This record gives sequence, C-alpha cells and structure tokens, in this order.
Amino acid sequence: MIDGILMGVNVTENRRKVFMSLM
Repeated sequence: MIDGILMGVNVTENRRKVFMSLM
C-alpha cells in the first residue's frame, strides 16, 4: 500500500513538472 501511495505522489509530481514546463 505504501508503494502505491508513493507511486501516486510520483505521478502527481510528474504532472506538476509537465504543467510547469508547458507554462
């Protein structure tokens, strides 16, 4: 379950980085 949470955090971080890059 911890791995799943970490994966979710990584996904949100990647999306944030992509969003910032697009900006």
